[in-house]
Amino acid sequence: MKIIEKSHVKLHEDVFQSVVVQNSEEETATYVPFKRLCENLGLGFSSQTQKVRGNAALKAGIAMLPISVSGSDGGVQTQRMLCLRYEMIPAWLMTIGAGRVKQHVYEKLQKYLACFTSCKMDFPVANVQKESSSPYLYFAQAYTGESEKGPIKIGIALDVVKRLKEIRCFCPFQVELLASMTGSVEAKKEVHHRFSNYLIHGEWFEPKQELLYYIESLKQDQILRPVG
Repeated sequence: MKIIEKSHVKLHEDVFQSVVVQNSEEETATYVPFKRLCENLGLGFSSQTQKVRGNAALKAGIAMLPISVSGSDGGVQTQRMLCLRYEMIPAWLMTIGAGRVKQHVYEKLQKYLACFTSCKMDFPVANVQKESSSPYLYFAQAYTGESEKGPIKIGIALDVVKRLKEIRCFCPFQVELLASMTGSVEAKKEVHHRFSNYLIHGEWFEPKQELLYYIESLKQDQILRPVG
């Protein structure tokens, strides 16, 4: 990696140092000190580092890079620190469920997530309310490790196969469709409300047994069906 410049990025009200590096002749990437992210959110740096290093997708987004820090003599020193690629921050935050941290930490985490437009509620669904359209309510799950089942996205789309491809473009994890059913915006809201206690962000929910049983029950009733 070739360092191009040192700059800053802002998440909510917090400003972080950042390092812009060149990975190839055409690609550049911005990295943020991971320890600073953890400290500002009130998360344990060691436990979060272990989580990131143990996840193949997140591990690909970390690097040891030089960061300017204040020395004991009041001067500025440079230290090599573990940094996380900026685009991977929402993927990391989405691994932290509401039940695992204190409420004020989770609320700040949500504010950080809101800074990333690619992680907001959903991609727009054009002309959902046309009478000739048949929107689908879908359940898609991200796999955050080789065998670790991650959050479940509950959304609505006219073309579920196309939507799944779009989600995969923005999500660094493998995403698989669990099932879908003919639905509506109202039906999606009802399901979101039913499992609101498991909400992580936007349309992503923790893969709790209650939600998994619900999806399975719909399959058994032949309400859900695979698409594509």
